Amino acid sequence: MLEQVLVIQKQVNQDAQRLGRPPISLINSEELARIHELIELKTYPDKWDGTEPHGDERFNEVLPDGSIQPLLF
Repeated sequence: MLEQVLVIQKQVNQDAQRLGRPPISLINSEELARIHELIELKTYPDKWDGTEPHGDERFNEVLPDGSIQPLLF
């Protein structure tokens, strides 16, 4: 995932330069260094095991009182 974000950042900035637009930073050098540090320490992703739900999955809503509103459809 990190590589994908860095590729997108590079592509966007190449196009920005070509169009005379300012570059953007999705991940700056300080953030990138910290991510690499956490990967080396084996603490990032934090205890992920690959079975986590994906961002495109829908979930039941958990209300402030702890009750659950299931998806209706």
